[in-house]
Amino acid sequence: MASLTLITKALSAITPAQWCQIFFGISSATVLAIQMIPKAAQHLLLDYGARSPASTGDQAKEPAGPKGSNVFMDIVRAVASVGQIPHSWFMHFYVTSIASSAFWAWQYLQGGSAITSIAAQQAASETPSMRFEQTVLVWALMALQVSLRETTKPDFGNLLSPTAVVGTVTYLYGWINQHLCHKHLASLKKYSLPDRGLFRYLVCPHYTCECLIYLGLAITAAPEGLFINRTVLCALWFIVANLGTTADGTKEWYAQKFGSEKVAGKWRMIPFIF
Repeated sequence: MASLTLITKALSAITPAQWCQIFFGISSATVLAIQMIPKAAQHLLLDYGARSPASTGDQAKEPAGPKGSNVFMDIVRAVASVGQIPHSWFMHFYVTSIASSAFWAWQYLQGGSAITSIAAQQAASETPSMRFEQTVLVWALMALQVSLRETTKPDFGNLLSPTAVVGTVTYLYGWINQHLCHKHLASLKKYSLPDRGLFRYLVCPHYTCECLIYLGLAITAAPEGLFINRTVLCALWFIVANLGTTADGTKEWYAQKFGSEKVAGKWRMIPFIF
C-alpha cells in the first residue's frame, strides 16, 4: 500500500509539460524499437502506398514458409492490416490539428477551465515558462497567421531576442523549402524520381525541412534563460525518429525501382549524418 502511495505521489508531481515529454519519448522509443524487429515485419508495418508489397506486387519481403506458422508474423500482419491509414485520410490529421488549435484559442480567450487547470499545474512547478508574446509567435508560425487577440499590451519587443530571431529564420527556411519540395513532388509523374532542388542531395528533403520547422519552433518557444523548449524538442526527436524511419525505407525503395546508383550519393534526411 505504501508503494502505491509513493507511485501516486510521484505521478501527481509530474507537470503537464513533462507528461508531453514522456509521451514523445515513448513514441520515439517505439519507432526506434521497430528497427530491432525482423526486416519482414518492418516492411509489413512501415511500407505503405507505392512501397507496400500489395502495390509493388513484391511478396519476397515475406519470410519463406507456410503462412500461419509464425505467430509473431501473424500478429504483425494483423496489426498492419488495421493500422495503416490511406493517404486519402491524411486530411483528417490537419482538420483535427486546426480544430484543436481553435479549441485552445477559445479556452485561452475565454479563460476556460481546461487551460486554467493545466496552466495552474505547470506554474506550481516553478520551472521556466514561455512569455505571452512567445506563445503568440509560435502559434502564428504554426498557423502562418496571427489569430490571438488580447486586451493587454504585451512586450512584443522581446520577440527581437536572439533566440526568437534564430528560431523564426530557421522555421521560415524550413517552411519555404518544404513548400518547394512539395511543389516539385506534385509536378512529377506518378512514382517517378524527384531530382530538383534539395532532392539533388537528399532522398527526402521535405522531411529535413519538417525537422527544421520544429527545430525553429523549439528555439522560438525557449523559456527565459534557456536556448530551447524541452517539450517541443521532445516532439522534434519523435519527428526525427518517425520520418527518419520512413526516409530509410524510401531510399531502399528508390534503389530497387530506379537503381542504387540513382541514390548512392544522396543522404536520406540529415546531411553528413544520415
